[in-house]
Amino acid sequence: MNRNTQSPPSQSIPTTNNLLDPMIVTELQNSVLHKDEVISQLLNRVQAMELQIQNHTSTKKKAHSKKGTSTRNTSYHFSKNQGEKEHSQFQSPKSRSFSLDQKAKIRKIVRKKNSDSSSRKSPLQMVGNDYPAGYEHTKDAFYIHIKLLWGLIEKNAVPSAPDPSQLNEFYQRFSTPDQIESALANNGPALVPVDTVQTLRNARQKRTKVGKYFIHLSEFSIIYVRSSLSKLGIRTWAPNLYEQPDSLYNEACRISALKTFRQLVVGGTYQFMNVNQSYINDLGLLTKSYDHYVHFYFYNIFNKEQVENGKHRKDNDRRALQESRTKLRDLRYRFAISQNFPKRYIRVLKPIQAHSDEEYVESKEVYVVRKLPFRSQSANTFIRKLDEAIKKTHAADGRHSKRRHRIRIKNPPITLFPKAPKGLPLDFYDVEWFNSKLPAQRKNLADVGSIAFLRDPTASLEFKSPDEKMGDSKFTDKNWDDATKDYDLNFLVSVEYDSDDESSEGTESDYGESIEMETSDEEEEEYGNPNNENDKMESVKGKARETYSEYDEDEEAMEIETSGRAGYYGGLTEEEWDQWQ
Repeated sequence: MNRNTQSPPSQSIPTTNNLLDPMIVTELQNSVLHKDEVISQLLNRVQAMELQIQNHTSTKKKAHSKKGTSTRNTSYHFSKNQGEKEHSQFQSPKSRSFSLDQKAKIRKIVRKKNSDSSSRKSPLQMVGNDYPAGYEHTKDAFYIHIKLLWGLIEKNAVPSAPDPSQLNEFYQRFSTPDQIESALANNGPALVPVDTVQTLRNARQKRTKVGKYFIHLSEFSIIYVRSSLSKLGIRTWAPNLYEQPDSLYNEACRISALKTFRQLVVGGTYQFMNVNQSYINDLGLLTKSYDHYVHFYFYNIFNKEQVENGKHRKDNDRRALQESRTKLRDLRYRFAISQNFPKRYIRVLKPIQAHSDEEYVESKEVYVVRKLPFRSQSANTFIRKLDEAIKKTHAADGRHSKRRHRIRIKNPPITLFPKAPKGLPLDFYDVEWFNSKLPAQRKNLADVGSIAFLRDPTASLEFKSPDEKMGDSKFTDKNWDDATKDYDLNFLVSVEYDSDDESSEGTESDYGESIEMETSDEEEEEYGNPNNENDKMESVKGKARETYSEYDEDEEAMEIETSGRAGYYGGLTEEEWDQWQ
């Protein structure tokens, strides 16, 4: 089409714009209103979030300020009303947000998160974040299966190295992982007789306790595991921890463990453990779990035993004693709070180090209480009185005690945890033990300004003595001198002297006092020493031109009238002097 035949744009555009102007304006207004509504909603949300953050921050600041105030208060005043206010947080749910059990769970979660965030000790190690949700029961079942194969069903069992002859036979038969996979196929031949396989030999048709679980293996499960190992020529399933995790022999142990575990799960052997079937086919996750458990966890145990025989058992026993000690502390501490004991008693019971551990005597089936060398006899008596009170209270309430049977003997063994708690009242610590420490250690060890126990600790927790009903401050003021007379507190005196010397150094001044000037020997020879009463001048006759007389302390003899006329220099009389003049 010819461009000249087209109508000029200036003739049609104004008409079109005039028709669309109201519609465009309406749409623009609607869009602006919609945007205003969206913006207002966003502003409301932002304001709500800011208000929530401010409230949360102010709550944390208040809690922090309260905590700081309580920690800065070093005077332990205690009265009945104050005790009810101070310890009401352990009684009413309104004044506390979590119970002691909840706090323990929170601490456990925090420790777990901290451990997860820490650096790995090995590439084979798995931490909490590496395990997906719902995998816990499957993991536990897999670990129990590994223990059954390895024969580590006893408590504190330590893995052993495989038989060298078994290793030699295996490496003569296999050279690639594909050969291992082919040997484990259903049609693979048995390289060694099934009867010679030692794994699960004693697990036939009986319940086997592994950890806290009782495992019942059926005859089919046992035969399947033993026949699978016979196809690999393995008589005793045992990974070689001297070799690398990816060695051919260790690869055979890994493949056999995964294959037999999956088969036993399908057969229902671990059904009671609520195994999640969705993870059975996740070979990558199962392989990582295997490497962590075998080549990290048990590898560390194996190495410790190589350095020190029985180290694994010692560590487990120590860990169990510490857990028992913590439970004992929790029992006593909660009882003291529930009974609204004085604050000085609660201070003594709070540290775990203040409580003794025990030693199990298998022949008597009892636990012997170990001795804490740093704990005084008064503290020991108080603890015994507390245990008796707990026992009586539980019996009166009809509660069955689950505590261990702990006995005290005359000469008990020393504790495995000799570290003493710090900051407790002075009479908590044994006198001889305390006095044997260095002054700096004694200074930083105890709260020497407070005491906790009665003069007669056998009367503790009876609340018949007026002293036991006193607040901490009044109790300390009344009984401190008598309770601390045998303790060596000389470091307090030295500190006081030092503070006096330091304070006097900055306040000494010469203003208003005489200043002693140092004189040389020549000045002393010239002027003499006027303060020396012993240095009296002795006049010798003939040594001076004047006539002289010696007088005693008679003042009259020194008067001028009794001495005649005065003489002048050279021995001249007054008349002779006048004539000479």
